[in-house]
Amino acid sequence: MPNDDYEQSLRNFYSVLKEKLKSYREVKRHLDRSLSTDFNIFTWIKPDEKRLSNVIANLLNPTCSHGQQHVFLDAFLRRIGKDDLCDKQPRQVATEYHIENPEGYIDVLVDFGAFAIAIENKPWAKEGNKQLLRYSDYLSKEYNDQFCLIYLTLSGDKPESIDRDKRERLMKQGKLLCVSYHSHIMEWLRECCQLCESNKFREFLRDFMNYIPTMEGEMSNSSERDIILKHVLSNSENLETTLDIGFAFNELRKRIIVGFLDKLEEFILDRLADASEWKIDRSLVDSPLTTYSWFGFKKSAWNDKYGVALEPQSANAGDVIIGIWRQYDEKTGTGVRRIDPLFQELNNIRNGRHSDWWEWHHFLEDDYTDWNTKEALIKLHNGEAVEYIGKKFVEIIDKAAPIIDVHVRGSSS
Repeated sequence: MPNDDYEQSLRNFYSVLKEKLKSYREVKRHLDRSLSTDFNIFTWIKPDEKRLSNVIANLLNPTCSHGQQHVFLDAFLRRIGKDDLCDKQPRQVATEYHIENPEGYIDVLVDFGAFAIAIENKPWAKEGNKQLLRYSDYLSKEYNDQFCLIYLTLSGDKPESIDRDKRERLMKQGKLLCVSYHSHIMEWLRECCQLCESNKFREFLRDFMNYIPTMEGEMSNSSERDIILKHVLSNSENLETTLDIGFAFNELRKRIIVGFLDKLEEFILDRLADASEWKIDRSLVDSPLTTYSWFGFKKSAWNDKYGVALEPQSANAGDVIIGIWRQYDEKTGTGVRRIDPLFQELNNIRNGRHSDWWEWHHFLEDDYTDWNTKEALIKLHNGEAVEYIGKKFVEIIDKAAPIIDVHVRGSSS
């Protein structure tokens, strides 16, 4: 197709689609005065892993404020094959349950005394070294081998932190379940909606259900998506145009992310009093859509043991975290010594978490954590994200660098 003809087809495609969306949005604008069709409590609070764990724990707690007593817990128990526990009162339903020897934090623990259900919630981040193995060993010892360890991910992935033979054995015994937000949790929430007698709380459950498809950056407004898809499939020319745009989209996203990171680097360097002392890791610039590539700053004196960094935790630059990276060898399970005052100091900025690879980190807030959404890409491109993320970077550097400097000097002396 000649360039002029193709450019005209693009103009026609967008012109018609724009009018269709404009009409829909105009009608929707009037309806929203009484229906608030876009409101979803989860998109407002932007839940991270910890908040999602709290929601699940509260649903599983018969004494929680939802008022439905055992209804949600029993529905969950039936789905994991533990009908014999229905109507029984847990001793406790805990989040961030601390265990020792080996040390760790179980995201959700439902303790029935003689039996325990533990949930490791990993919608975005990867497991720590031997993390699920440590938890299964703890549960086996603490509950006399009477437990169910649930590995909860977006798609029901199998954990890699348990060796294959043991993992398969635990799964056959029903002591390890791989559960998906998109299927298992959605089906449970759908049943909870049917069983819930509170209209007020049923709306909360529906918000949770509507939020889950957006956890991988899917378009949240299904009506607009349907309008676009119907337009695309209305004729072969529209379909061909859309496929061309789709093939170009990844390259567009790469260019937006790389342009943003270049501007972010300049923003941070302008604000560092001792810029010559810092090295810049630009692996995320080289591979902007690759999971666990990162962009960050390290002082030369730190000998590549620590760094202030951004890192996507899921594909296509999704679920971006910011924090203090630490050197860690996954094969040997060893890393540099933790800096306890550092975690405490950075928690004054915002409560974070630590892992094998991170001294302290948290997910970026609002529209900045998923760089595969329309809202985030626009903010990356127009410079709004540079100001927001750049200031966070500088604040972390200002608080962390002096503490790391002292720690590194002490370790080398």
